[in-house]
Amino acid sequence: MVFFGKLLIAVGTLLLVHAGYYSVQCTLLRFLFPTLSSCISYRRFDAVNSIQPDESYVKLTETADAQMPPFEVVVELVAAFLVSLVGVLLTSGEILPIRSNDALHSRSLATVISSPDFHVFNHRGKALHKRVMS
Repeated sequence: MVFFGKLLIAVGTLLLVHAGYYSVQCTLLRFLFPTLSSCISYRRFDAVNSIQPDESYVKLTETADAQMPPFEVVVELVAAFLVSLVGVLLTSGEILPIRSNDALHSRSLATVISSPDFHVFNHRGKALHKRVMS
């Protein structure tokens, strides 16, 4: 399952990169050829959707000439997010219970308290001790 999850994460990342590339390509084509109705979209429905920006988006960005990304890019972004999400969920480890008593029940108090992450060996105590003593 872990290998399949990592594979899904890689596929989701590739889809995300491709959606970004396709969006940049469409923006450049619209800039270079303003007479094009859409970015290489052969269906009339997609051509109409990619020309007309959403009114709420125009109000939010306060730009009248804003172009929404093509419908294919939005679908590809949603698919990339979902595929990556499934991959991350498949590669995640065992989920621990919310109550810490259940997870820490088998461990002794000495092992719980003595966490080596919080041990500090180099601190100002040495320098302050020398300064106070002199």
